Amino acid sequence: MVAERKTSDLLKDVGKGLLLSLVAGYCFIALFGLPYLITNPSVSSLREVLVTVPLIASFFTLWWLPLVGAFLGFALPKWAVHWNRREALRKGAGLGLAVGAIGGVLIGLALLHTEPGPLWAVYRREPGTFWEPTLVLGIPIGVYSAIWVSMFARHYAGKTG
Repeated sequence: MVAERKTSDLLKDVGKGLLLSLVAGYCFIALFGLPYLITNPSVSSLREVLVTVPLIASFFTLWWLPLVGAFLGFALPKWAVHWNRREALRKGAGLGLAVGAIGGVLIGLALLHTEPGPLWAVYRREPGTFWEPTLVLGIPIGVYSAIWVSMFARHYAGKTG
């Protein structure tokens, strides 16, 4: 049987989950928005594309991303010790896909009712496009999250203590 985790290990795992979720969220925003931001004439510099806009957009995920990261940092190492690496990849990807898709859909729904900037102005002008922002965010965030969570689960697969 697997021994209980020490408090220091538990805090370290929660911290890792929290930090990785924030890094993954920032990278997603930078990668997902990059094609639009590079071609947008109002964006003046590469620094704005890679630093300023993703940091500002990251604030819109602070209601969800740190909580999910902390929970997965707490729970995933405990679950993954019972899995082999292949099983950890598969189960981690499924968990990441579900959590990411739910979060992406919620973010898409939130963006239908707020106007954080010119990137989403089209959805405010055309209220009939209910599914577009939810699918545009739910699917890629789900897939992206599946990759990160499966790698996190694989890292902890079969480790004892």
